[in-house]
Amino acid sequence: MELENKLRVRKNYYGIYEEFPYKENIEDLYIIFRENNLYSIKNYINYYFLKWVLEKRIKINYNPNISIHNKRVDFEILNKKIGKIGGFEREFFNIFLELSKNNNYFNSYGLTKWFKINPKRFQKYIINMKDNSFLKLVESDYIKISKKNKFIKDKFIYSLTEKGNELTEKVFQYKNYIKKFSKYCISKPDIPVEIDNMICYSSIYGISKYFSEEVEKINPDYFNNSSYNLKTLLWLSEFSTGLIKLYESYSDNEKSLQILLNYAPKYRVDMRDTRKLIKNDLGKF
Repeated sequence: MELENKLRVRKNYYGIYEEFPYKENIEDLYIIFRENNLYSIKNYINYYFLKWVLEKRIKINYNPNISIHNKRVDFEILNKKIGKIGGFEREFFNIFLELSKNNNYFNSYGLTKWFKINPKRFQKYIINMKDNSFLKLVESDYIKISKKNKFIKDKFIYSLTEKGNELTEKVFQYKNYIKKFSKYCISKPDIPVEIDNMICYSSIYGISKYFSEEVEKINPDYFNNSSYNLKTLLWLSEFSTGLIKLYESYSDNEKSLQILLNYAPKYRVDMRDTRKLIKNDLGKF
């Protein structure tokens, strides 16, 4: 028994789409991002930094006179209420709450130290996000699982549905839009009021720097009145990269055994074979 992965978008990813095409939890798209070379867990970390600043959950007390590598760059927690956030975002924010339990502040060195001490814990958060993404996309008819009977062993194929292919194309087309934002926005009478949100979305693609440059082409003074400034955006991107490199150096290659367990047994294979299949092959995600 084997798995065959056909989750890459099969048409084109040219053209533009002027709004982020998915309105539910962005973590649901983890598998689509990963299988189409848009994925980086660093980008998710950077995205949540920016999202929490915009939501006024945290404040980053960035001092441009201090080196970006200096541990004195502090985070301030403005709102400790978790509310309705869930999944990976909830677990990541709980790290912030853990580090600031004695007050509302902690520094970047404290977060770096947490990643050194807890690689397996963080790895579990990533595995859960991967599993939940796959199951959500199957349940929402973006991914389908089919079975091919073969003489020697069965093959399970997971692939994008028409709905999933359309969504993935729009994900690429939105990236095209924000990468050339000044070009597409030039004919509009006003800059969209959602630019700060677009900065968040640009970070999930790993192109927040490029998008910021596009915004400055239209309005050089934009970041003087924004929730962000360019130096902070640059620091967050580099800091997120550093955290993930640190995590990867301390973690191992454990694979998830959760994904597909609710689906493959429907085609009836021995549960032990199913777990072996997932352990050996699903790591290709």
